[in-house]
Amino acid sequence: MLDLKIWKKPTRLRLLIQWLFLFWCLYIGIQFGLFVGHFEKLGQAPFYPRPPSVEGFLPIGALVSLKSWLLTGYLDRVHPA
Repeated sequence: MLDLKIWKKPTRLRLLIQWLFLFWCLYIGIQFGLFVGHFEKLGQAPFYPRPPSVEGFLPIGALVSLKSWLLTGYLDRVHPA
């Protein structure tokens, strides 16, 4: 049977959460790699949609969109942050 006393220690719970977060990040990275691979191979690889969770790692995208808008006068139609 599962011993719940083991998980009552904060360090073990924190370690579990850190491992889960690592696996989640790897999963997102693999999805994003498949998305980018489609364009690197000029459409020869199967298309994978961009995972929305990638935005959580790039909040600076809003600043890049602002700079682009100020320099060109056009808003990014794909991602108008």
